[in-house]
Amino acid sequence: MSEIPETQRAFEQKYNCTMTITRVESGMLLHCPFCAQSNLVVQSLPMALDENQKKDHVLCNTCGASAPTESWQERHSYDKGTL
Repeated sequence: MSEIPETQRAFEQKYNCTMTITRVESGMLLHCPFCAQSNLVVQSLPMALDENQKKDHVLCNTCGASAPTESWQERHSYDKGTL
């Protein structure tokens, strides 16, 4: 296990919390396909067809677009005729 940076340790002690690096912060999510911004957050939200089941969704804080994480990551090339 890697060593926690001193600044992170100090923050966690001051605010009595544990910091985690999210997919958004680590740059693993693609920018918003509608507004091209990267002001994103991942939240666990109820599924549209089954509100009892939750799934991680990406939400764009700039334009309000959202989608399940795996769908958000898909990009299609209309130049190549693929959908």
